[in-house]
Amino acid sequence: MSTVAIQGSSISYVEALKEINNWIDLRESEVIAKSILTTPHSYLINAGFEASKFDGEPAHAYFGVNISENTDNPGQLILEPSLLFIPASHDKSDFSEERYIYKAPYVRDQDLALKSEISSDEAVAMLNRWSNQSEEWVDYVIENSIGGLTLVSDVPWTDVTSNYTEEEGLRVRIGLHTEQVNPAENLGLLFFNGTTDNYVSLIADDITTPKPPFGMEPSSDYYLLESYFNL
Repeated sequence: MSTVAIQGSSISYVEALKEINNWIDLRESEVIAKSILTTPHSYLINAGFEASKFDGEPAHAYFGVNISENTDNPGQLILEPSLLFIPASHDKSDFSEERYIYKAPYVRDQDLALKSEISSDEAVAMLNRWSNQSEEWVDYVIENSIGGLTLVSDVPWTDVTSNYTEEEGLRVRIGLHTEQVNPAENLGLLFFNGTTDNYVSLIADDITTPKPPFGMEPSSDYYLLESYFNL
């Protein structure tokens, strides 16, 4: 099924910062976090995504939320989640050129009509664990993880540069691994290629890494989280 009517787009550093900071605040609410993360959904990469920006280097994928007022019901806010992709080299404090940031919109799966033919048993297992355990996972991480819910994931460049048509795009879904001692580290992003009807390989070098925790990595490597590190 074509998803061309649902378009991603590049956004400015200021716009991205605002949406990321919104998620930093909203993720502390179990109700809001669950309404965003546990509802069946995907993030869509399609028209306008410049894959060449990521050749040979990882991407950082940030959760973001745009907040606007409902004009039909004044006083009511509309939350529009997204996943924001930036090349790792653009996400450093000393990067002096214009940063490339791509906003992948949040799409409910019933609207996206995801195909059921899935090639990876591990992807199926991760999706099933998320479907069955996501609410419990959100509760546990909010209550027990020092850094709180995931802010950003390190994404191997091969995930975002696989061949696909703009009409079908890449569809990013959330799954759960099982091998990490810290449950916060079990969140994984799965990239479904709508052109080939396959998930991008899940070999060891091709697995996304959620953060926090950040370990020994310098905060300057995640410049879009400047406000988070300065709290």
